[in-house]
Amino acid sequence: MSYDRLLEEIAPDEPSLLTRLVDAPRIPGAPRDTASMTGKIASLARTFDGKPLALLYHATLIAALRRRIDVAQNWGRFAALWAAHGDWLLRHLDSRWLISACDSIADDDPDPVGRVAGLAVSAALNVLRVGETERRARGDPLSPLGRQAEPLRLYDGLRQFAIGRGDTISNLFVRVERVRAEGTLPGRILAELLDRARQNDTVLRRLGDAQDNPATRWTARRAPRLRVALFNDTSVRGHYGCAAVTDSIDRLFGDAGIEIGWRHYVTSNALEDPGTEAAIAAHDAVVVNGEGTLHSNRRKARALAALGPMARAAGRKAWLINATLQDNDASIVADLAAFDHIWVREGASAAWARERGLSVTVMPDLSLCQHLDVPEGPVAAAGGTMLIDSVLPATNLALYRIARAAGLPLWTLDHDREGRMQVLRPHPAAGSGVPKRLWINGNVFLREPRGGSRDLAGFAEFLTRRSAMVTGRFHAVCFALLLRMPFHAMPSNTWKIEAMLADAGLDPARMLAPGAALPAALPFSPAERAAIDRYIARARREAGAMVERILSGY
Repeated sequence: MSYDRLLEEIAPDEPSLLTRLVDAPRIPGAPRDTASMTGKIASLARTFDGKPLALLYHATLIAALRRRIDVAQNWGRFAALWAAHGDWLLRHLDSRWLISACDSIADDDPDPVGRVAGLAVSAALNVLRVGETERRARGDPLSPLGRQAEPLRLYDGLRQFAIGRGDTISNLFVRVERVRAEGTLPGRILAELLDRARQNDTVLRRLGDAQDNPATRWTARRAPRLRVALFNDTSVRGHYGCAAVTDSIDRLFGDAGIEIGWRHYVTSNALEDPGTEAAIAAHDAVVVNGEGTLHSNRRKARALAALGPMARAAGRKAWLINATLQDNDASIVADLAAFDHIWVREGASAAWARERGLSVTVMPDLSLCQHLDVPEGPVAAAGGTMLIDSVLPATNLALYRIARAAGLPLWTLDHDREGRMQVLRPHPAAGSGVPKRLWINGNVFLREPRGGSRDLAGFAEFLTRRSAMVTGRFHAVCFALLLRMPFHAMPSNTWKIEAMLADAGLDPARMLAPGAALPAALPFSPAERAAIDRYIARARREAGAMVERILSGY
């Protein structure tokens, strides 16, 4: 289909702009012509193939204004389009095109005040873009953020921003909200662009998360733009790793304007939950948190995979996130293919999925989106090594033997209902009524509370008192990475730990055989520390991209 006469044939206030989809698939090997306006429109059409026509109409207007084609008429169309569909455009245009819209306002708004406002928005966001470009082009790992004893001088009377307590940016956002409320087009676009900048991995988000003074925080939750039903919420398990994942989902979604209107918890089978079908029908989309559930043809794996076809049958988008995929049969794979997209936690899961024709993106575990306080300097060695359990009873026995030989407790990553951390101790299984599948050499491990109640931040603070970790838990390794804590690990019930270490570029010697003795701490090499910084930055970058893809719906 040709869109050469799009501007002449469709009015800017036409409702069908929001419902008609662009039909301009890419043709491999076709010559690209952007010198002529006709070629430029064809190129833009291919960019917006399958997306609402309003996006192409808006981009075509900007291209015409840049080329100074019928400026007065096309400016009128541009203004009319924003007057008719402004709220929709704010939700659906990405930052690139919102900035381009401000460039057009700066160039062509008849009102000089509007031109200045448009230029101010474009300048601010392009300077932010240049700053983020320099950071990524240098490739230097980011050091942990910390307060400065005294703000340093920058240039021409400016001093560094006071990390953790400065009010410059929080005051800026107070002013931005006033401009948003006034309703001018540049003001609305500026507010939207800055919302997105502080929700993604930019300097605004990184420094915003470091603000420990509640009065000067500037991170904010957006008004809901999409309502989803979340399946396999693991927060009820009393598990610090699951708490970290769920908190990351809640924060990422809430900040982006994705409202979780219904939750299915890991403690039940999704297909047996009487509310599942109605929840899918009542929400815009389905999001399934995979974690460690989708492997080995497990009954719950089969139930979660089946949500893809159920959502598709109901006309809803379905997204599988944060998943390990391994050793599932063709029936589960066929159901997984019904999801609109899948994010897996490791390269090994991606290779397994792609061999079976599934389209996936590797996004490291969402627990790595937590912003924990990393101790400055080396962790105090006085705390010694901390041993943390496994999901495998046989590995727990091996870890317990190491702990007993060293005179150390074997901690579990689970906490009790009061939030108290727990240690594992063996208990004779005979006559105890414990299921036989939990017996290991005649023993079963029971949990025993130890110490006061701790939330996620309190648990992380407890970890920082130790100099090293030995564990069979995937999320314990994630905490070690976040806290830059040297560790050794034993394999879990899937390839998730060793695959994550390979993805992050860490020394494979960190993996232990179950019969090993307590190893000496293995400090991170400079190359490993840089690799960890890159891996965590990747996790946060991919998480932001995931949220944007879910919001956009394609």
